[in-house]
Amino acid sequence: MENIPTTVSPENKKSVAGKLSEKGKRNRDLFLYGLFGLVGLMVIIVAGYGVIRVYFQGATDGATKIVSSILRLPLAKVNGQVILYSSYIGDMGAIRLLRDYDKQYGGEMAGLTDVDLSDNVVNRLIDNIIVDELAKKYNLSVAETDVKTVETQLLANFKDKATAEQEILKRYGWTFEEYTNNVIRPYIIQGKLYEYIEVGTQLRGEKIAKAEAVLKEVLAGGNFEDLAKKYGEDATAEKGGDLGWFGKGEMVPQFEQAVFAMKKGDISQELVESTEGYHIIWLEDRTTEKGKDENGKAIDVEKVKARHIFFSLPKYASLIDEARQKANVNWYAPKINNPLTATTTK
Repeated sequence: MENIPTTVSPENKKSVAGKLSEKGKRNRDLFLYGLFGLVGLMVIIVAGYGVIRVYFQGATDGATKIVSSILRLPLAKVNGQVILYSSYIGDMGAIRLLRDYDKQYGGEMAGLTDVDLSDNVVNRLIDNIIVDELAKKYNLSVAETDVKTVETQLLANFKDKATAEQEILKRYGWTFEEYTNNVIRPYIIQGKLYEYIEVGTQLRGEKIAKAEAVLKEVLAGGNFEDLAKKYGEDATAEKGGDLGWFGKGEMVPQFEQAVFAMKKGDISQELVESTEGYHIIWLEDRTTEKGKDENGKAIDVEKVKARHIFFSLPKYASLIDEARQKANVNWYAPKINNPLTATTTK
């Protein structure tokens, strides 16, 4: 019988250790592959869950907010800027809390539906982008001193900052910092933009220059109706500025005073400024009709037929609305109502 060795030589030990080591590596690799595969599968499942909850169900729960935030799922894109779905959920949570608060205390938001709240949130998120774009165009920005000033004004309504934070948390579900970023900063930049548009002189000066240039064309013999159609900024533009027949008391005072001082066939030699804007007026005809005063007494009533080319004063609401209509909006969440459907491009 052959002798069975009772010891293993150093060479054999290395061979055995090598085989065990290779087997261990294979087991380790298999384990890691399996682990990575499991993790990858979980990621796919979670991502799929998020996509389904967002785009097929329009969910706004906390779990969907977390997943949509991690995946950065978009609600919409406005002029190339993404509105995250998680931002929409966050604002919906805040405005629902505010509605609940108003229900308890009889506030104006108490009767709003979820669709009303959603439209409110979406419009705010879109307007924030539009306002920021206009602010950059006009070199407007929010300074930290502006923020501190508004925060100080806000805190003056409470016993201390802790009380203010508790009230903000109760009403909106936000921390004081979140309230500052979501409300105070947009409020400040909107205020600066409003003042620049409606109080500042630059945009008004540009409008006057445009109107005066058109007035020169008119006085040089340009076709009034064609110029009204081209440059007019009110509903009469498509009718060549036609205002029809009207009597005293039917137009804004400054316009009325100017037009009734004109003779038939006259064109205003300078711009007529009213509370609404600037007018170039053509008095086509005038007449006197029989009428009655407020006491029923027979009187002669002056009436005129006129056209105008109207240039509106710069208005914050008008510029925002115009920018919204021109905005390139891509909408990604079919379960969420899009308040800009009429002007949305997909």
